[in-house]
Amino acid sequence: MISTLMKTGICFAIMKSYSYLTKAKYYQNIEYEVLALSKDFEYLESFGFEFNNDLKETPRSWFNPPGIISRTMNLNDISEFNNMKEEHFKEVFNSRDGVVYELKTKSLQEMFYEP
Repeated sequence: MISTLMKTGICFAIMKSYSYLTKAKYYQNIEYEVLALSKDFEYLESFGFEFNNDLKETPRSWFNPPGIISRTMNLNDISEFNNMKEEHFKEVFNSRDGVVYELKTKSLQEMFYEP
């Protein structure tokens, strides 16, 4: 799916987030998501992208910011990303809660803030 998205020319980023089992910060889960701009939703909906802002399904703290859509990556997506990461992506954010990678050729953050 990652290479297919790259061929479309749509700007996207990858977010790797950590969930913790206890306050001692033992990892319970590592989750990967693909983030894109909501203006591309009509095209990306067929790839499983969602607004992720329904209180019935998602805690408010997990909502996407307005203007962002996302899709949880499966094991095949993660493997494909890891194989392409070095050549096509750069790390733009890293904290104890996760990492964000952007395409080397396009910045999702810059496009998000464009007027």
